[in-house]
Order: sequence, then C-alpha cells, then structure tokens
Amino acid sequence: MKKKLLCLLLLISSCSNNPGSEEKAEIETNSGKLDYSITKQDQIKWVDVFNQKEERYMVYFYSEYCGYCRSIKEEILNYYLLEKDRFYFVDAIEEEAVFHAPANGIIGCDNIEDFYIAGTPMLVEFTDWIVTNQYTGVENIRLYITKC
Repeated sequence: MKKKLLCLLLLISSCSNNPGSEEKAEIETNSGKLDYSITKQDQIKWVDVFNQKEERYMVYFYSEYCGYCRSIKEEILNYYLLEKDRFYFVDAIEEEAVFHAPANGIIGCDNIEDFYIAGTPMLVEFTDWIVTNQYTGVENIRLYITKC
C-alpha cells in the first residue's frame, strides 16, 4: 500500500512539472486500474520501430494475451506516465512482430530486416536509431524501470 501511495505521489509531482501530462495523470487517477488505452498516442507499428523522430527512445513490446505482460502492466504503465523516457508501445501479436531468439541478440541492430523480439514482454532502447539495450522478461524490465 505504501509503495502504491509513493508511486501515486511521484506520478502527481512529475506530472505537475511536465506540460501536457495533466491528461495522463487524470486518466490514471480516474480509472483506478491502468490500461494500454492510455498509450494510444504512443502506439506504433512493428515496422516503424526504427522510424521515430527522437534520437533516444524506448519501445515496449507486449501482448494482451501474455500472462507475463499482464503481471507487469501496472508497473510499466505507471513508469510511462512518469515520462522519464520517451516511450512507444507495440502490441506484438496484433502487429505480427517477428519472434526469434538466436544467441547473438539484437544489440547494434539498425534495420527492421534484422530486428526481432525474443518474446513478450520486452523493452528495447534505441539511440540514434540503433538498438543499444534490450530488457527481456518481467524481472529485467522491473530492474530497468526501478533504477531510473
């Protein structure tokens, strides 16, 4: 309970400092339970992961059908609302993302033809339109969002 209260206080204080965040905070406060619908303006197509305008951004791959995604959903959406990173979301199943898991990973990848996801949930960092980090699975994503 204390953790939820702390997250809510952090959310309110960060939203008050960011223009345009009031709408996101209002959605979160009124809903009681977060849903991916709050990310509507930041949903992108699978083929557009390398086509964003920012030099650094994160892309979160999820599926509504994934139990692991559901277990971290509130945490990732709360983190998104804090606006610490520029975030985009891809519904991996709906977008028919390419799932593949070779040993060498995707760090350094700079094009959609060589890009794949190992599964959902997966958080990928892009810097200068190159994959610079990937966080696969609930625990790795939790570690990332709690250290930031």
